[in-house]
Amino acid sequence: MVHSIDAKYTYAEVWYISLYRYFQGTSVIARAIKNIHQGEMIAENYGPIFTQTPRAERQASMKSQYKFDCICVPCTEDWPMFKNMDNGIMRFRCVTGTEGGEVPKCNNVICVPTDTLDFMIQCPVCKQYTNILQMLKVLQVSISILFTC
Repeated sequence: MVHSIDAKYTYAEVWYISLYRYFQGTSVIARAIKNIHQGEMIAENYGPIFTQTPRAERQASMKSQYKFDCICVPCTEDWPMFKNMDNGIMRFRCVTGTEGGEVPKCNNVICVPTDTLDFMIQCPVCKQYTNILQMLKVLQVSISILFTC
């Protein structure tokens, strides 16, 4: 397993979540909440979660406790904490393109108003369309898995 500050409860990036860990008596249960392919990284949270703790504090904690510089996605991209996010905006990753493909992989963050009726949203960077309805369905399924333990 590899450290990731966003491995638990990162609803904005639910496709990245690998597992949910909890205690049952004296045992630790690690439950996969998505299909994990052979060779794929399994991210685990070592400490402060990006949604609650500023990046500088998270990185100082990782450095002092575990002796490494955190290079997880929320740290390298400086994701916002929940208290700094606008409740009227949903954030999705543009999932168009492929590495080395005819349409290059974009991975841009697309901000969408929560009151939108559109489900195909155009990325302002690559101009391709992303199906947010599909992502919302993945989120719904993931949340139901998290809370059926």
